[in-house]
Amino acid sequence: MLLIFSFAALNSKAQMLDNKNGDAFTDKPFFNEAFIQKNQVKELKGNFIYKKKGDVMRPTSYYYVYHFDTLGRLDFTYETKQDDGTKDSTKIFFYYDSLQRIRETYQTNSNGFLVKSYTFDHANFKNSELVSQLYYDSIEEVPRSTILQEETIVNQYFDKQIQSTYYNNYHLPYKKITQQFNELGYLLESEDFFLMNSSRLTTKYTYNEHGFLAQKTTYIDTLSIPVQEEKYLYDEFGNLTLKSIYKNGIHQTDIEFLYNQKSALLATIIIREVATNFMMIIRFTEISFYDIPNTSDTVIEQREEIEQMSIE
Repeated sequence: MLLIFSFAALNSKAQMLDNKNGDAFTDKPFFNEAFIQKNQVKELKGNFIYKKKGDVMRPTSYYYVYHFDTLGRLDFTYETKQDDGTKDSTKIFFYYDSLQRIRETYQTNSNGFLVKSYTFDHANFKNSELVSQLYYDSIEEVPRSTILQEETIVNQYFDKQIQSTYYNNYHLPYKKITQQFNELGYLLESEDFFLMNSSRLTTKYTYNEHGFLAQKTTYIDTLSIPVQEEKYLYDEFGNLTLKSIYKNGIHQTDIEFLYNQKSALLATIIIREVATNFMMIIRFTEISFYDIPNTSDTVIEQREEIEQMSIE
């Protein structure tokens, strides 16, 4: 059991992005918290640039923000962009418990917030999820909440395997998820089995020679062509550089990650639609840091050596 649950601690802390589960550029936090905290990154803000095939790049006033707390955790994202000719904005707030696990997320919508609340078992795996709509009464202007969905999860732990049974609002089981790990603690396969119709959704994971996720492939039942496939490339330092998305065997989207050569911080994200070659670019030109003095003797000595070298 310790082999599986200690796997996260074995990952390198040198990369800014954490793509262990393939979550890069999704609604889930995908930044390396240790990296963000150590480098005192407070906020990344980037503007959207659109480019159609055969056209020039066209800057916009729309932007994307990633904001971090002093522990390196993503505490909110803020996105504005054009959607069907109108300006749309989405905010997602993340709240953590004392063990650094996400306990709640708040996502803005036209009526208020969609709230997801989680609890965890003794092994730090999710064992409940509550989805509710938080809104403000138009008369009293007080927040009210409507429960939309409630699930409980019972996790069972075996050698190199975790089985999770999901129960719906009626407290009846409807889905089982089985995760299979190898002897090193890497997740090899995850199978969703739906009890009512016996359908299966199987996701297979493969890794490169450095242990970074290289491919995630999802199949429905016994179909040979995956319903979705994601492939990942990294540079020589382990930084994620490309996420390619395929659906039903057709290459749909490329997401490219570019880093600043001086700071090694994320500088640009390029989302390209393969069929049309339309590109949506987020260029992070505004990066702020926490003003937290580092009084480490080692750091001071290194700075003094660099200053002395520049004088000589």
